Amino acid sequence: MKSKIMNYFNASEEEFSDWKWQYRHRIETVEELEKLIQLSETEKEDIKKALEVFPMAISPYYASLIDPTDPNCPIRMQAVPSSAELKKIFLGTRRSPM
Repeated sequence: MKSKIMNYFNASEEEFSDWKWQYRHRIETVEELEKLIQLSETEKEDIKKALEVFPMAISPYYASLIDPTDPNCPIRMQAVPSSAELKKIFLGTRRSPM
C-alpha cells in the first residue's frame, strides 16, 4: 500500500518520511480516498454525508497502514468517517443517590 500511495503522490522515500510533506498531502476528499482504497457506493455516500459535518484528514503514512480491500480494517474504521458517527444517542442523566 505504501508504494501505491507514493506512486499516487509521485513521492520519493525522503518526501514520504518528512512530516511536513505528510501534512501537505493529507487525504481530505472521497475522490482522493477512492483512488487508494476500495469504496462501495454506499461508503462513498456515507463519507460525503459525514464530511458535511466534520473534516477528514488522513496522512499518507496512516493511509498506507489501511488494508485497501477490507472495510472492517481497524485502522480504516478509525480514519475513514462513517454516517454512523452522525447519529446522536441521548442517554438519560444518572444521579447518584444522596
